[in-house]
Amino acid sequence: MFGLAISMYFYMFIAKLKQEMRKLIGRKSELEMLKRITETNKSEFVAVYGRRRIGKTFLIRSAFEDKFAFQITAIANVSLSRHLANFYNVLQKYDPQNKYSQANNWFDALNDLAIFIEKSSNEKKVIF
Repeated sequence: MFGLAISMYFYMFIAKLKQEMRKLIGRKSELEMLKRITETNKSEFVAVYGRRRIGKTFLIRSAFEDKFAFQITAIANVSLSRHLANFYNVLQKYDPQNKYSQANNWFDALNDLAIFIEKSSNEKKVIF
């Protein structure tokens, strides 16, 4: 019985910890700036850069509430063909009705992305 009580407390602690970890700490100004961008009536381009593992992706996902017209995460230390294969796998998941053939360069790949995005009925389109 004592072990069960400890287990229950531990799981409650972990659940609370996970909830706290979802909060942004020290990013209020960046979050406000990104939220303002979502409210404009024009196209915007935002470059987020910084050292590895400091929360850039978490910041973007939090600001845009995971409402992306298209989202992809790059793969480190792979060839161009592997990057393009990854890109087309993700594009196919977003647009399963169309069959895309993998391009050999980023110009053609991004052209396919533009065609997909233009078909979207969403007024705002966030690409990440």
